[in-house]
Amino acid sequence: MPALTFSRLIPLALATLMAAHVAPAAALAATAIGHASVIILPAAAVIETTPIELDSVGNRISTHPGIVTLTGAPNLAVAISVTANDAAVSSLGPALQLAAFTHNGGRAPMLGSDGSLTLAIETTVKTGALRPRGAYSGSYSVIVDY
Repeated sequence: MPALTFSRLIPLALATLMAAHVAPAAALAATAIGHASVIILPAAAVIETTPIELDSVGNRISTHPGIVTLTGAPNLAVAISVTANDAAVSSLGPALQLAAFTHNGGRAPMLGSDGSLTLAIETTVKTGALRPRGAYSGSYSVIVDY
């Protein structure tokens, strides 16, 4: 009988020994400290100082650019988009169809060292429609992301 008890202890000891060698190693732990910084920019503003004007001379319509001034943080790059709120400017007669709006800020516009940028905003009138005399009105939006 003692041999039987001994034979049962050996497999138990082997299983314990094998489990100790098969168990995965403990994971290594690490701690890091990160830092965050925030820059709070002054609010941007877009101010129109001169509206876009259209002049009619005979059958030809010429445009004079509108002038807008952007203000914000000095020396900051901005993205500018100009969109027509109205596809046409209207009057009592048929509306004038406008082409795409453009600005002279270039491909990578930046606010100056004083935090401002003055832009000329232009459009052209699409040809082909009768242009009766009258006062025309419409609007456009200048969107500045910074």
